[in-house]
Amino acid sequence: MSSAVGVVLAGGVSCRMGRPKALLALPNGKSFIEHALELLARVTSLQLVAGGEAAWTPTGIKTYRHIADLHPGQGPLAGIEAALDSGFGTEYLVIAIDQLRLSDELLARLLEGDKNRLHSFRIQDSIVPLPIYVPIAARGVLKTIIAGDNRSLRRFIESADPLFHNVPREWAPNFESINTPDDYRRLCGVG
Repeated sequence: MSSAVGVVLAGGVSCRMGRPKALLALPNGKSFIEHALELLARVTSLQLVAGGEAAWTPTGIKTYRHIADLHPGQGPLAGIEAALDSGFGTEYLVIAIDQLRLSDELLARLLEGDKNRLHSFRIQDSIVPLPIYVPIAARGVLKTIIAGDNRSLRRFIESADPLFHNVPREWAPNFESINTPDDYRRLCGVG
């Protein structure tokens, strides 16, 4: 198990979905938030839920903490900033709440290599924005990006001297997010 802290980004407003993704159920009855926390619990010793409502987080998982975004409404960077400023660790493994096809084996790849550099996946020349490994050393770059006009996750990754883990194009479905009711029906068979 890694010393990295697992982070689930749950602060999005889910406009396209029409309801909070954290509470959506999988065919096995677990909510998206439970699924994400259980996945991270297999590779990290502590898990954080960044953003969203504290009431969304399940009571059956004992190793997590809820943290509020420092800048609500600023997208995934706000959740990453909250994690880095939380004081819970010096390295963070960050996933989106709606990436249901991630595996612990895939996440373990991000935990390999230089612990002082941000790690990201790349498919050919395209950056996969989430999941990512973010060391505390990237906090200064993150603060600069958040203070600027272009607050994109890809810009943060590119600016942080990343270590890229190249994966084949066939792996792209593993990183797919669920954003709409159609995605939910197609990928989960429910809705």
